Amino acid sequence: MDHVLRHRRPELEALERDISKLERIKPPFPRLSYQEAAQILRQKGFQFEEGNDFGAPDETAISEGFDRPVLVHRYPAAVKAFYMKRDPTDQRLALCVDVLAPEGVGEIIGGGQREDDLGAWKAHLGARPSQGAL
Repeated sequence: MDHVLRHRRPELEALERDISKLERIKPPFPRLSYQEAAQILRQKGFQFEEGNDFGAPDETAISEGFDRPVLVHRYPAAVKAFYMKRDPTDQRLALCVDVLAPEGVGEIIGGGQREDDLGAWKAHLGARPSQGAL
């Protein structure tokens, strides 16, 4: 963001962008577990069922309490791709993160550790119709 503010300020001004909001985007960025983010939704009156993924209105509601991007981590493994590694301390969770931007932007990037255990891959593929040998 510092680079954009230094080198693209005229364009931001032409777009009438509130630059003061961009100037506040500095690390460290807040980090919330999925459970903490779900609690924020419930406190705001959302009828959010734990175990579901967040939709765009959920992401907006979670991020509006922050003036910078917020990282939400450890989603339920059931709502993430099968190849995301499970949390070794709680197999129900995936080692993943989504970055939610403020101002109603929502998710700007997501990622996660990929499964690197051959046994886990074989177990996953064994639970599905034949996909070829590993």
